[in-house]
Amino acid sequence: MSARLGVAAAAFAWATLAGLVPAAADPESGTQAPARGVVERDVVYVDPPPGTTITHVIIDNRLGNVRIEGADQPGITVMAKKRAADHQTLDRLKVTLVPDPSGPIRIATALLAGEKAGPIAAGSAGIDLVIRAPRAALAEATAWKGRLTVTGMDGGARLTTNEGKIVVDNVAGQVVTYAARGDQDIKNVFGSLDAEGLIGDLALASVTGKSLVAAVHRGTITARDIRVHEAELRVFSGHIDLLAEVVLGGHYRVQTVTGNIRVRMRGHAPVQVTAFSKNGRVAVARGLSPQRTLSEAVIGHRGPARGASSWEVTSRMGNIRFVVLAE
Repeated sequence: MSARLGVAAAAFAWATLAGLVPAAADPESGTQAPARGVVERDVVYVDPPPGTTITHVIIDNRLGNVRIEGADQPGITVMAKKRAADHQTLDRLKVTLVPDPSGPIRIATALLAGEKAGPIAAGSAGIDLVIRAPRAALAEATAWKGRLTVTGMDGGARLTTNEGKIVVDNVAGQVVTYAARGDQDIKNVFGSLDAEGLIGDLALASVTGKSLVAAVHRGTITARDIRVHEAELRVFSGHIDLLAEVVLGGHYRVQTVTGNIRVRMRGHAPVQVTAFSKNGRVAVARGLSPQRTLSEAVIGHRGPARGASSWEVTSRMGNIRFVVLAE
């Protein structure tokens, strides 16, 4: 069931379509929920008027998870699952949608103050959102402790979470992510990627395009099947494991302070490598001709310098290892 509303409106009141369901009867969880509590599910479809295109979906949900799915439709479908310990608290959970005739749509959640509202136990109330948006739109989402997921979008994504996991799959365009405390799992990106975090692991797979920036303060970066013209990977405390295809004329910088670095290379393009570790060991793979300079950096090269991809790999405390993979 859905409700159709024009995006030309300045705002709309959220429509309750599924009613109230006891938490114990929640079919999505697959487990028996506590007897106390209620769950409400709402579904709304917003159809743009003729001549209007939804270009940008902006979501601010500090109360739960957000999942954005690209869909072959002109409008946007919003599915909300609200949960609370009682009906009074549930009524205070609100979802608002504010469309702009120029293209953007803003969706936000809130826990409103009640006249006789007492303290609410942490985690006892929240809202999870699933958004189906036109594939060409830019997806932007902010969460607090919730999980952010974007899949099937062609207009890029901007994702920020304080304590939650970020998941990206099959997204084209510019992707920018930041997790203050949480892991990130990003794969099948076609464009440019800038993924940063404070504490948490960063797993990248199948990134193809112009540039890649990946940086965490404490955690591990694992990147495989990377094919970009420019890449910068940085970790202060943790390891880096990179599997990349050598691109003609590419530029790559890989750096740790306390962790080890492993670089695996694929492809036949010429390569120029400079590697240095102040307190660790540097091992240059077969297939690269090593040469030690006065600064104790290790130079590895393959093929002519002209058109070669340049690699600068450094670690203050860790070991560095290069592997050239046979085709």
